[in-house]
Amino acid sequence: MNQYLEMISDPKNFAYVIAAYLSIDVELFGILLTILFINSVFGAIREVRFGVDFSKKKFLWGWALKHDVLIILLAVFVLGKAAGKDFSIGVDAMLRILIVAEIYSILGNFYMIRTKKKVKKFDIVTFLIKLLRNKIEFYLRRFKIVIESKGDCEMNNKDKEI
Repeated sequence: MNQYLEMISDPKNFAYVIAAYLSIDVELFGILLTILFINSVFGAIREVRFGVDFSKKKFLWGWALKHDVLIILLAVFVLGKAAGKDFSIGVDAMLRILIVAEIYSILGNFYMIRTKKKVKKFDIVTFLIKLLRNKIEFYLRRFKIVIESKGDCEMNNKDKEI
């Protein structure tokens, strides 16, 4: 047991364990984590270049927000595994989309650092989160209709009192 705790206590090993469990291409996952870090550094440099008060707290906050997207993505795929669905194609596609989105962000940050001109960015990640949320809501509503049509949701008198 101690051997397993040691294995997942190292962040790199923990990432590999998650990737293996979800059947994620470890190389893609590693590339995404690297690109997330690079983008965070470029974002920090951009903030300094524009004279924004930069702090370690802001950097960590940005870093956490970037990784929250990964946590949401991983949670959805764990949900799929629990439901007995194979999301491996979806996992691969989402990782690739996130990599492209982060590279797009890096290029935008680099342009702003170099020219000191702000550019409007398209936030694909927020768009995808909204799309994913709507899809989950659609399936939950469909699931609810199926359960209600079977009559399994009738309340007895005891339930109505609560």
